[in-house]
Amino acid sequence: MIVVIVALGAAFGAAARYGLTFVPALKPSTSPDKPASPIPWPTFVANVIASFFLAIVLRRLGGTTDLVAASFAALFGAGFCGALSTMSTFMLEIVMLVRSRATVTALGYYALSLGSALAAFWLGIVVTA
Repeated sequence: MIVVIVALGAAFGAAARYGLTFVPALKPSTSPDKPASPIPWPTFVANVIASFFLAIVLRRLGGTTDLVAASFAALFGAGFCGALSTMSTFMLEIVMLVRSRATVTALGYYALSLGSALAAFWLGIVVTA
């Protein structure tokens, strides 16, 4: 049963992550007046949001033995947040930036993503304290 719960959460998390690619503010510019950002913002935003909410789930429901709470933790933590965040796409984007000779941008994106995800996770812990 828990596998079904995680899969259900993952379906919504994956859909949410895919949906971020359609947010106008996160799309690369196609205007000649505004150059496109080399930073893949949808992945960045997905990883930061997932880190924040995962901290809240872990803080509130981590280690619970209550079946309903544990099921919600699996649905939202492992399922939704796990599918919303994406290490594989993040690493692919880093490699693509390096291959396109944008090594400094790749390093900046890596540092910004890691720092922001850690900060979001910490903030999630703080707001639930």
